[in-house]
Amino acid sequence: MIHHQRPRTLSKPGDQVWVDTISKRFSAARDLAGVKGEEGKTPPTFHEIRSLSIRLYTEAYGAEFAQAIAGHKDAAMTAIYRDVRGSEWVQVKVQA
Repeated sequence: MIHHQRPRTLSKPGDQVWVDTISKRFSAARDLAGVKGEEGKTPPTFHEIRSLSIRLYTEAYGAEFAQAIAGHKDAAMTAIYRDVRGSEWVQVKVQA
């Protein structure tokens, strides 16, 4: 879905854009838009937002749909994006 439209140094039209380039351009656009992180936190990265979208698509439409929309050939790659790495809220019930 994301590819070069014009020839570049090492890339020709249709070649995929390097992940590092996507991340850097996203960060620059985010900063220009004035998006800030919460107090004491860094602003969201491209891959954090991608991970969130894949988790939301999985919840709404299932794992196969999330894999297809992400463009992953392998379900294991999509599973990496679905892994929250312990960053989700945990509800604790206190008994009185």
